[in-house]
Amino acid sequence: MEKSRDYHLAGDYRTPESSCPYCGKHTNGTAGPEPPTEGAISICIQCYSIGILDADLLIRKPTVEEYAEIRSDPQVWNEIETIRFLLKETEHMDTDGKD
Repeated sequence: MEKSRDYHLAGDYRTPESSCPYCGKHTNGTAGPEPPTEGAISICIQCYSIGILDADLLIRKPTVEEYAEIRSDPQVWNEIETIRFLLKETEHMDTDGKD
């Protein structure tokens, strides 16, 4: 089947090798509308946990205060939940790029 368009996020960015502080999933990139910066939210593609990028763009656990701030912003929390939903929905999909 021929693809009608090329689907991709706004941007794919390389970051230093890092791991999810919850499950240990390794990563060296992020996707989003803007390049990653210190303090940006990161969502693990394996366990869906929320991480925060530090000054070196490595993933760390959010502080209690950061988590409370994230939870208190309905727009941010809705975006996080939407991304988590989409990650869970695509778990079963063929990811070899042939379909």
